[in-house]
Formats: sequence, structure tokens, C-alpha cells
Amino acid sequence: MSAPSMTKFILKRPWLKRWMTPISKWYADAAGYRKLGLRVDDLIPEESETVMLALKRLPPKEAYDRVFRLRRAFQVF
Repeated sequence: MSAPSMTKFILKRPWLKRWMTPISKWYADAAGYRKLGLRVDDLIPEESETVMLALKRLPPKEAYDRVFRLRRAFQVF
């Protein structure tokens, strides 16, 4: 189960979006996932049946690219 999302709440309020955007960019850079070449979708755990079904529906090229990014990140880390 994932954490509750406040995305819709923040996007409905322009002043809050302007305030949160720099914080979210800082957090994404500080987390280091971009430096490893990973995408946000690569970080979702694969134990869920829903995620497994979504991964099966990926086109072959996208599935290969995802595995390549994960392997490269593990080798670098």
C-alpha cells in the first residue's frame, strides 16, 4: 500500500504549487535517483499484482530499457 497522495490538493492551489515545486525538485535531486539514471516508475516495488500486470503490458523495448536502467543503477551504486 502506498502513502496517500496530496497531488490533487496541491495542484488545485496555484500558490501552494509555486511553493512546493522548488522543494520537490530539490528532493528529487537530493534523493540521487536521477544521478543513477532511474525514472520515478522504476522505483515502484514489483511485489504488487497490479504492478506485475502493468510490467507485463509494457512494450518489449520499454521493458528492456527499464531492466537496463535498474541493472546499471545497481552496478553504479
